[in-house]
Amino acid sequence: MSKHFKPKNADRRYIRDIDEYYKPYFQMRAVYFTGGSKIAFVERQQYPMSSPALEMDDVLMIAAEDLARIYTPAMTIQPQGDTLTIQYQEKTAALQVGSKEMRLPDQVIEMEKEPVLADSQIYLDVESIMAKAFGKYTVWDNTYLAPGDYLGIGESEADLFQNPNIVKDMIIAGPKKTGILRRAYYFQEGQAIMPYNLYVPTTYTPGTPTKLVIYLHGAGGGCTSERDLNRVPLAIETASEKMGAITLFPEGYSQGFYGGATPELHPELLNLSDKEKHYIRLCEQEILSVLEQVKATYTIDEKNIFLFGNSMGGGGTFWLAMHYPIFRAIAPCGAMTTNDMNTFDLSKMKGLPALFVCGTENIGYDQLPVNVACLREHGVDASLRTVAGGIHATAWAYAVPDIYEFFEKHAQS
Repeated sequence: MSKHFKPKNADRRYIRDIDEYYKPYFQMRAVYFTGGSKIAFVERQQYPMSSPALEMDDVLMIAAEDLARIYTPAMTIQPQGDTLTIQYQEKTAALQVGSKEMRLPDQVIEMEKEPVLADSQIYLDVESIMAKAFGKYTVWDNTYLAPGDYLGIGESEADLFQNPNIVKDMIIAGPKKTGILRRAYYFQEGQAIMPYNLYVPTTYTPGTPTKLVIYLHGAGGGCTSERDLNRVPLAIETASEKMGAITLFPEGYSQGFYGGATPELHPELLNLSDKEKHYIRLCEQEILSVLEQVKATYTIDEKNIFLFGNSMGGGGTFWLAMHYPIFRAIAPCGAMTTNDMNTFDLSKMKGLPALFVCGTENIGYDQLPVNVACLREHGVDASLRTVAGGIHATAWAYAVPDIYEFFEKHAQS
């Protein structure tokens, strides 16, 4: 006699914690400073501070504004005259310029160096504050190839200098201008540090307009995981070199389909709360924000900006192209998330070259030719690149040479 399991509450539905679901992919566990440098390393990503770290009396001092931004949103620093209140992880510390005393609710701690006013900034003894007040682990390290001693601050001892690539990155960060570059910036709208990676071809010349390809990663991990750079080793780098294009790997904040996690792309997401709408907007705005960061640093040919991505990145590619007519061509990879293209406003995609890439073993592959035909009826210059035997996670990677050739074919001179 068979038995059927019935839950105690048959009407129970899965309800997700919105804050946890849209928690940013990038969670910093370690940061590294060196005296005299404006560059901090958040994990392996270069982050430009507004003011350089200073060495005073053998103590490393960081501008309060930079410290608050690096640990945002968990940390706030409120200056009032020559006093500062630091709130971080449910703890509060009060400091005063010229005094080594750091006051916590239950104790007074003496810092190695008092807060100092310099160049209109209040500089703080970062090691004393983070270790003594907030319980972080700190360590100093040096290599004869590096310009100075490095101070690492981590959530645990295991976070600090365990990866030899950290020091390697610090050594080569200054002069390295091409190849894989790991960067981070302060995302104003999201009030958070966001990482991004670049592949800059060896042929890049500042001042010469250069094509830009943007790759959107799939769900389950951000750009720093580098999993997509290694699906087919060196495929993207080789294609970037051949095309002479910079490739940008954004973070996208969190798993919001780069703004496309709406009922329009996902009918199951009905009656979105204002909080969820806010997070989804951040996922969209982060792409536009990091694009501006790159344009401010490199000479980008704005007539030739291309976009592709797989899975969530494929949906994000389609979504962004529908709303922002700034892309010369796109290549959404992985099956579409809906069977009815007629539900979309495709007016901004009219005439846009769009190469849809999908493996034959991808769920929804059989519907994709129908979708492509429908898009063509709406004026989208859509075509399909089939990857024989390809599965959802990796089919796109085998088509990378074709994707970049497609972009090059449609580049505007």
